Amino acid sequence: MTSAVHNAAHAQNLEAERSVLGAVLLDERHLHAAVDVGLQDDDFYRPAHGRVFAAMRALHSAGEAIDHLTVAAHLQRNGELDDVGGPASVDELAGWVPAAGHCREYATIVHDLAQVRRLMRATYEIQAAASAPRSGSAELIERAEQLIFQLRASTVRGRQRLLADAVADEVDRLAQGSQSGRAVPGLTTGIAPLDELLGGLQQGLYVVAVRRQWARA
Repeated sequence: MTSAVHNAAHAQNLEAERSVLGAVLLDERHLHAAVDVGLQDDDFYRPAHGRVFAAMRALHSAGEAIDHLTVAAHLQRNGELDDVGGPASVDELAGWVPAAGHCREYATIVHDLAQVRRLMRATYEIQAAASAPRSGSAELIERAEQLIFQLRASTVRGRQRLLADAVADEVDRLAQGSQSGRAVPGLTTGIAPLDELLGGLQQGLYVVAVRRQWARA
């Protein structure tokens, strides 16, 4: 396991981690970009950075503002402020950002490296199990598949949208439809009953099917 830990230590970029957090502190809207690429609290190599990111997500979910003061206060309430280096360490993060507008790129770097570390650990576990097998090959293959599936599942789970964002987007869409005076908020199909049923065509995939009825002559 020592070898895996040593190799995983090289799969990290602390500057990118600080840049993600600093970008959000400068403009909390950058949190959406980080979440969109699947970034999670445990993607950060440095635990303190993961705690700061978790605080940002918690503040956003509560509808509160995100800046160095609110993040520090949240960490203080949870007894974690000293663990991240105190309020000064949170404040300093904003000074690490080369370009706040590149938050999505920084978040992608952090997330991808976290996946590499997980893959390294999974690979080591598979190799260790295969080197000293306690079960048959079928069980070893099944365990390897489970480990890889967990990696894929973590990516899919990470890309789920924040509920508050989804609700806000839907409210905006309905408000725009109401203000425009249109009968349906989405794109009309020209088929009135279908428009009433769907509310017009919205973003997404539609499958339209018909049932064919045969009539006797």
